[in-house]
Amino acid sequence: MFKIDYPNINLENLLYIVNNDYEKMEYNNFNKEIILKENFDIEKMDRYQKYNQKYNLSIEDTIDAVNNNFDKYDIKYNKEYLKYLNHDYT
Repeated sequence: MFKIDYPNINLENLLYIVNNDYEKMEYNNFNKEIILKENFDIEKMDRYQKYNQKYNLSIEDTIDAVNNNFDKYDIKYNKEYLKYLNHDYT
């Protein structure tokens, strides 16, 4: 049962997973760990998986990369790039 595998998941994410058939996906360590991260966006699950499969990054780096659209431009995540993206230039 899904709730047993993820006892700390919030109800909103659980409903999204069930409504989008994510409960049928293979649950590997990556999937189990990413769902519990604070800055994880459940609506980007497919993007996280694809990007991580391609570049084999840590969960935190995968989340940062996808949340900053590195995957949309097929750019390998680099923390130096992220510094510039997140820098407040005002």
